[in-house]
Amino acid sequence: MKKINLLALLPLFLYILLSIALLTQALNHTGGQPGYPVDDAFIHMAIARHFVQDGRWSVDLSPFTSATSSPLWTLLLAAAFHLFGVRDWAALLLSLLSGAAALLLAQRLLAKSGRRMIRLTLVVLILIFTPLPVLGLTGMEHALHSLLTVAVLWTGSLVLAENSPSSSLRWGLPVLCALLPVTRYEGLFLLFWLIAGLLFQRRWRDALAAGLASASLMTVYGLISVANGWAFFPNSVLVKSQINLFSVTGLTQFLTQGIYNLLDTPALLGLIIAVWLAYALAESGGLTSPPLRWRVALFSGMFALHLQLARTGWFFRYEAYLIFAGALILMELTALLLKRLESERRLRFTPAVAAALGVALLLLLPIAYRAGNALSAYPLAVRNIHEQQVQMARFVSRFYNGQTIVANDIGAISYYADIELVDVVGLANLETGRWWREGSWSTAKVDRLAREQAASLAILYPEWFDLYPQPPEWVEVGRWRIADNIVCTSDTVAFYALSPAQADEIAQNLRAFSSELPKTVQQQLNTSSAP
Repeated sequence: MKKINLLALLPLFLYILLSIALLTQALNHTGGQPGYPVDDAFIHMAIARHFVQDGRWSVDLSPFTSATSSPLWTLLLAAAFHLFGVRDWAALLLSLLSGAAALLLAQRLLAKSGRRMIRLTLVVLILIFTPLPVLGLTGMEHALHSLLTVAVLWTGSLVLAENSPSSSLRWGLPVLCALLPVTRYEGLFLLFWLIAGLLFQRRWRDALAAGLASASLMTVYGLISVANGWAFFPNSVLVKSQINLFSVTGLTQFLTQGIYNLLDTPALLGLIIAVWLAYALAESGGLTSPPLRWRVALFSGMFALHLQLARTGWFFRYEAYLIFAGALILMELTALLLKRLESERRLRFTPAVAAALGVALLLLLPIAYRAGNALSAYPLAVRNIHEQQVQMARFVSRFYNGQTIVANDIGAISYYADIELVDVVGLANLETGRWWREGSWSTAKVDRLAREQAASLAILYPEWFDLYPQPPEWVEVGRWRIADNIVCTSDTVAFYALSPAQADEIAQNLRAFSSELPKTVQQQLNTSSAP
């Protein structure tokens, strides 16, 4: 029997240890209730809950809403709910397991990268740089997306480097291509360059297989969405990516978005320069291989398309797969360079080596700084969501279950309560989503839609009405304010009556609920709102 190498389990042990430490801090902020650092996690949970309990793929009580940018993740979560019941911790467990799988894959891919301690150090650096514990604790699809991205990147680079790939590679790649875009639609960035590479090599059959596979599951979901009256792509993708290219402002925004994203996320700038520099050094020393060259090319293309067409940030999530994949390539290149240094002892302490090491450290500082911020921010972010969105959900569930609510954060209130939504952001409403895409959204239209659906209450950030006029009949009844906000759009949410006749009831409900609020949440009632 093969002996278990306990030292090889060190990265996984560190992952589990850091995850437990962060989770423990978060649970101290939530009174032991499993929590999440972004409200979006609850959107998946709400759809999965309704799908399991009522057979409706919907955030709210509507028959269908295409509001998830990761259909596969939502389906996996629904499967977990079906097997174990609707549990708050299910999404947490799934994402933690995905993070562990991503770490083990990275360790396997670096299995031949030099001596054992060097390999372990490189894997631990990937763990910290990503950082995988935070990604695994989001309760969302980002750890799974990182895992599948690396799987496609490595498998695809081997297929591109071999004229006659093995049957396992030839069949395995289409399966991975099918799963990647329905995990996150940004997966199309990598698949575009993979298929382009196969076409460049005139490998028509492989390109066709990869292309059909990439479109397969995504098309199935898109057609289901269209059959239910929605667009092919989810509103969560369409609304966030909407830019009017026929206006000067929109065109300028599109042309400069890549540069803005790069400058706004120094970790990505440092990472791509570090990868290119390490690759140039390895290439000049004759250390690279065809698969490695393809990996660097595919990663660079995926990196460029993401910067130009997608977003970064929002609690370290959107660019996480780039950090994970880029860090893994960088560690692979680093291992090659370290092998060369070991074989040529005269290079160890030369000024050139010292200068290269200094440059590498400078380039990696932003990545390390980002990782430190993510690790320190996680517990506080969970507290923010618990004190704002989760309390909103408890309030709505107690007083407005089965009714229509106007809201801008729809996750927790839809997961913990059975309601219909007027989603002002447009993720869960056909009408509001279409208005945003057309550029015709207005508070007057939202007010009209809310009245048509007999909405009982609006819970919005008051900053909406710094940008847009408040509907004349709406009355602000009260506000909640949280402290030390780092993740919510605003530290304050306001409760609005859609007519003066509703104001007194809302005020009474807020007073009745005030004793259940965490002590760190400040409630302020507008005494003049009652009729």
